[in-house]
Amino acid sequence: NNIISENLRVIHFNRNNMRGHNTEPNTNYVPLCVICLINPRKIVIVPCGHRCLCQKCYNLQKGQFKKCPICRGPITYVLENIYSTPT
Repeated sequence: NNIISENLRVIHFNRNNMRGHNTEPNTNYVPLCVICLINPRKIVIVPCGHRCLCQKCYNLQKGQFKKCPICRGPITYVLENIYSTPT
């Protein structure tokens, strides 16, 4: 339950910052995977260009993704690990 509570807090924090609810710029914002909502997005879908999946979710369901989880466009191929995660 502690992990779920912390994940929900992080998701809420990230969503508020993405929508501009904070008055100060957030340089720590890391977009989260649209599947697990925990890990940073590392996978880019081609041709639509959405960076929406983490490496772990992509690896677990590699052959199952036929459409982009965001726009439902076709997936021709993906680009893996092209973004570094801030520390």
